[in-house]
Amino acid sequence: MNTMETKYSRWDLTRWMFAQTRPVLLPLLASATARVADQLLGVVMLAFAAAQVVAQLSDMGIITAPAYDSPWPGVLGPQTPWFFAAQPLWVVLSFLAGIAVVKAFLRYLEQFCGHFVAFKALELLRREAFVRLYPQAPAILGQSRAGDLLVRLTRDIDRIEVFFAHTFAPAVSALVLPWLTALLLWITTGSTSLAFLLVALNYLSLILILVLGRGTSQEGSLKTLAARQQVATISADVLGGKNEINAYGLWPEFATALGKAREEVHDATKSTHLQVSLRRGVTLGMMLLQAFVLTFVAYPLVYDGALPAAALAAILAGSMRGWESVRGVEDFSTFLENSFAAAARLRSLTSNPPVPSSASGTLPAGDLDLRAEAVTFAYAEETPKVLDQVDFSAPAGSWTALLGRTGGGKSTLAKMFVRYDDPQSGRVLVGGKDLKEVDVDDLRQQVLYVPQRTHLFAGTIAENLRLVAPDASEAELWQVLKVVGLATEVEAMPHGLETKVGTKGEDVSGGQRQRLALARAVLASPKVLIMDEATAHLPTSSALQVRAAIRQALPTATILEITHRKDELVGVDHIVSLD
Repeated sequence: MNTMETKYSRWDLTRWMFAQTRPVLLPLLASATARVADQLLGVVMLAFAAAQVVAQLSDMGIITAPAYDSPWPGVLGPQTPWFFAAQPLWVVLSFLAGIAVVKAFLRYLEQFCGHFVAFKALELLRREAFVRLYPQAPAILGQSRAGDLLVRLTRDIDRIEVFFAHTFAPAVSALVLPWLTALLLWITTGSTSLAFLLVALNYLSLILILVLGRGTSQEGSLKTLAARQQVATISADVLGGKNEINAYGLWPEFATALGKAREEVHDATKSTHLQVSLRRGVTLGMMLLQAFVLTFVAYPLVYDGALPAAALAAILAGSMRGWESVRGVEDFSTFLENSFAAAARLRSLTSNPPVPSSASGTLPAGDLDLRAEAVTFAYAEETPKVLDQVDFSAPAGSWTALLGRTGGGKSTLAKMFVRYDDPQSGRVLVGGKDLKEVDVDDLRQQVLYVPQRTHLFAGTIAENLRLVAPDASEAELWQVLKVVGLATEVEAMPHGLETKVGTKGEDVSGGQRQRLALARAVLASPKVLIMDEATAHLPTSSALQVRAAIRQALPTATILEITHRKDELVGVDHIVSLD
């Protein structure tokens, strides 16, 4: 499985995220357009207000400015545009109010479209993640910790929301708005130098913000996500193993481990906070530098009478207001690394090939035997071999018991018959056909594995049974419950088949959980049934009754049973020991 160490460039991740969310890109463009228009109107609004203040004060003689008597240098003609000339108060207020109303609509449109895209994108990414994850199951569960997978499928995807809701539109605005502001400045003043300086200073600020601490910020984001993953993993272990932790008095050790993981999160976020401070300083510093430079260049024009004082006020106010686009980049640039880091983790998960790889063949018709030929397997190269040149066979239609010491490879061998894993060498065959040549879905429809620790979903008994047969009638459900000796117990429950089993089946006993799993398996009518300690929670008498009923319900099925209990081996056709 790929891990956090998988390297993807930002460009690769951006293309991947856009490719996964192609259906919602049009609203994203609408969000960016609305943001640019909103911010451009903000520039016009503040520039007009500043120009009118200076023009009104000049007309009233409160401030004195050099006389302006030159033809207007802008492209609007020789007359001073009304924008810079003193206007009646009602005109000023009406103009500003009209812009404010339009800005409010554009702001709403930007936020609505942006967040619509963001949450729809999260839906699409989650769907893609589960679609890609399914072919890797259950092997991926043995290669990854549950807490890590949970973080990738939930929090990591949530962090990508920043990219769609708070990144694309601000980035487009930061690139486009300086040019539009400069165009307005050139149209109204005719000054190419002022327009060029405004664009240059904005783009210089963007470059500094994006480059400043780029590598450190990316590394910090990766460390932060890894540290948070560790916290989630330890927390999941604590919740899942609380009974064992209590029984063995291990709370101090787990509390220490959790505290250490939280300290690592705190340490990892320090660099991120430092980047926020540095970028905020650059933003404010460059904004003040722009004000100084524009004043330095424009004031001589005002002093010489080439521009009215109102134009200088408009230039300064409008350029400062246009700085909002740069602040937008500063706001997302630091935390965007979290989005890219989360996207990299998610992509590494979804880009893994199916495990095992599937073929197009099908199992033969009729009864199926099981056979393993010189099978060798280890879970990792550096770990000891679990199986070493193992041969095994279970004739078609037989009941075979597989015995052996704990950790001897019984469950590992059994799982190979449903291709949870493939051997490093040797062959695994069902019905005489090498499983590497068989379609995985076809295999698992006919060969069913019931693990020792089965999973029940947080639904009703009926819903859990119908997972293998959605159209099964209530009569069929009661029949399979009778097979495993649960019908009387379920009938005694207040809600019968509609009884909730709780999260992971915690509201039923261990024996009831195992028998529900067996009932579900019987309902599927497989050609091969593999039971891994499936009656371990039952007394011997009950286990014998259940085993006899299963054979009666599946008279021709090949049954492979893994057990430690030799007192239950009644009616077994073959006994195989791995010791």
